[in-house]
Amino acid sequence: MSNDFRKLDQKNGTMGSGRIKIISTCVCLMLVLGTVGLVHLLFPIEPLLEEVRFSKVYYDRKGQLLAARLSPDEKWRFQSHLEDVSPMLVEALLTFEDQRFYQHAGVDFQAVLRAFWQNVNAGHIVSGASTISMQVARLLSQERQYGSWWGKVAQVFRAFQLEQHLSKDQILEWYFNLAPYGGNIEGVVAASWFYFSKPPSQLSWTESIALAITPKSPNIYRPDRFPLIVQKHCQHLVERLSAADELSQEDLWFIECSKVPGKLVELPRHAKHLIDRLHTGSGKQSSLVLQGHSELSHDWNHILTTLDLDLQISVEATVSGYLQGLRSQSIHNAAAIVIDNQTSEVLAYVGSPDFTDKQHAGEVDGVRALRSPGSTLKPFIYARALESGQYNSHTLLANVPVVYPGYRPQNFKPEELGITHFDNALRQSLNLPAVALNTVLGKKNDLLSTLWQAGVSTLPHSRDHYGQSLVLGGGELRLDELSVLYSALARGGKLRPVKLVLSEQKNAELSAIVEEKNWFTPEASFIISQILKEVSHPQYGLASPYFRGVPHVAWKTGTSSRQRDAWTIGYNPQYTVGVWVGNFNGSPVEGMTGLQVSAPLFFEIFRSLSRHQSVSWPPAPPDVVQQSVCSLSGNLANAFCPGEISTWWIAGVTEPNFCQMHLELITDRLTGKRLSPKCVWERDIPQNQIRRTPAVLWPQATGGWLAKSQSAVIFPPYAEGCVPSETLEQSPPILQRPVHGENYVVQLSGKAAAPFARFDQIAFSASVNNEVNRLDWYLNGQKIVSTQPGEIYLWSPTPGSHELVLVDDFGRATQAQFTVWIE
Repeated sequence: MSNDFRKLDQKNGTMGSGRIKIISTCVCLMLVLGTVGLVHLLFPIEPLLEEVRFSKVYYDRKGQLLAARLSPDEKWRFQSHLEDVSPMLVEALLTFEDQRFYQHAGVDFQAVLRAFWQNVNAGHIVSGASTISMQVARLLSQERQYGSWWGKVAQVFRAFQLEQHLSKDQILEWYFNLAPYGGNIEGVVAASWFYFSKPPSQLSWTESIALAITPKSPNIYRPDRFPLIVQKHCQHLVERLSAADELSQEDLWFIECSKVPGKLVELPRHAKHLIDRLHTGSGKQSSLVLQGHSELSHDWNHILTTLDLDLQISVEATVSGYLQGLRSQSIHNAAAIVIDNQTSEVLAYVGSPDFTDKQHAGEVDGVRALRSPGSTLKPFIYARALESGQYNSHTLLANVPVVYPGYRPQNFKPEELGITHFDNALRQSLNLPAVALNTVLGKKNDLLSTLWQAGVSTLPHSRDHYGQSLVLGGGELRLDELSVLYSALARGGKLRPVKLVLSEQKNAELSAIVEEKNWFTPEASFIISQILKEVSHPQYGLASPYFRGVPHVAWKTGTSSRQRDAWTIGYNPQYTVGVWVGNFNGSPVEGMTGLQVSAPLFFEIFRSLSRHQSVSWPPAPPDVVQQSVCSLSGNLANAFCPGEISTWWIAGVTEPNFCQMHLELITDRLTGKRLSPKCVWERDIPQNQIRRTPAVLWPQATGGWLAKSQSAVIFPPYAEGCVPSETLEQSPPILQRPVHGENYVVQLSGKAAAPFARFDQIAFSASVNNEVNRLDWYLNGQKIVSTQPGEIYLWSPTPGSHELVLVDDFGRATQAQFTVWIE
């Protein structure tokens, strides 16, 4: 074979060998990449990241720590983002653990070679080459260790996975979330609070260096221990930071490696009832109180509440200190809430003064406990009455006993009877006028419908269940929801759910954040606020010192039946404050009233609100005007009204009725009988035979009572043929008792046989105006008696069904059917 062929064969052999090497290399690379890809598919990194569970951490509106709860695996592991960590700590960690963190791809081969050389020369392990990415991989593993050779390979693989799946900042963020700091403390946020009582963004250089070193041996190098070896690490790290120009000369002065920098302390535990409510999700059924997780925070583990911690601490101390003075009266519980009316956010929330007081059920949350509201609901009745147009702030109201089916309301002070005016009835919290108003409003506008329209969550029963007793507290409400209703009055009738956690859209339209609706008109809300601002304070007694120099607020008290609950709720344009005082076990306290017991606490809390002195009330809405009316009736004055007074009037709504109470009484001097103007003219009676005197015609609801108490003059009867037709067309007498449809039980034996009220006699009574002189009573078609206005007839009952007809001397009649049972 010639040399040329030998050269060609050699050349072909060389080329073939090169191809084989290239192909082999590609095949190996593909096998490696395929293996890596297959391993990545079989062991993805994402589930490890998703399986990490964090503590729920609660902050106030300024980021101050309120409280935290352990993670599901019993760790204090607070989730954070890199921007939450002090740059000093970031620099200290990178300098101490991984200087080339932002240059390598998960494994620092330079550090591996350096560590290998140092360990060989020393004859034992003196240095490691674990990167932050590798440490995060280890922390993410369930066993948190890769001790074997294969374990190290897996750790490296996981580190490469992290580098592919996350950015460098995200990997560093995971390190700060998972790094161990001793015991069950994990993550730099928890460590910063446990050892330094501050967030990691506020760490000093000394504190940052301490936390950078601790994860190297978390139970030995803890900031509250700092043995000699840690001090050496600290000093060495300071030198490296200084050499890298990361520390100024001034910084060096304040770094002390020879002292223990931290102290292990308990986490704060503020607003325990609110935190428990948010953590368990209890109370979420209320549409008036929003308690979803914060949108402003990074995630749902970091919950930014609406509370102001400084105010929360102040209100807690106020409630606790005030309640100490009530212990001798056997009053052991109280609750309070403060709402910012402008933002609809809760600033302070005190469920009870001592969560740990097991003897008096201190763990019960009084803010959302169901209690009888007493008279605190009355302003809503009066607001609806103003909107009806039938009333202004000075309209005359009857303040007399009225019996309703199954219900006989009384005033708190039984002697407060007769007549009153609209504003005075609300300010004095009279029961009888409030119930009467609620009856007049009808089912569409009465108190129950008004509360249902608002979305109150605690009145689930039918209308028949509550009846008129709801007006005086015959239902159950929560302090938070009731305070929200009052805050609507402060906002001109706009009802807006209150928030317990902050929302992200701080500058957006509030209507886009929470649903707002017009519950009352601005005009009615303004007038109610004007009335409630003029509620009088005690001028004497034990509570009087609490009312000196009080802020100008609209406020209302309430006391439940048997004095189990004492309430005070009030507001100014900026704040609404709600206070409840009583006992969680429902035990009554003799003499406990809202005015004497809860109002002092209410005003003490209002004083602590720093801005209350600068708050000014808004002017009246354009349609609210001051109108001159008759000082007695509250209607537009007629020619016979002796005096006038100014009242709040809603233009276009308040009905412009003229006074019908003041009139000229015309009588015949010879007969003493009453004459009508038409009768005088038709009969051509001489003027010297006529007596004209001013008189007051009392409303039908009050006339009979006033006649009984000798406060009203009963007009003489009309002369025959002189009764005006409009008088004959007026309403018949109001039958007070017996009540139509009522069942009466006469108890002759000692054992009760039926669940009804029991009577030995039944009192027949009616209410008429002072035009009526005589009332004729017919029972089952037979006349049984004639009475005068205000007179009560006692009837000895007989069993069976009965029909009663009552006729006045004008022939106007009313009737009722009732049943008598004999036991």
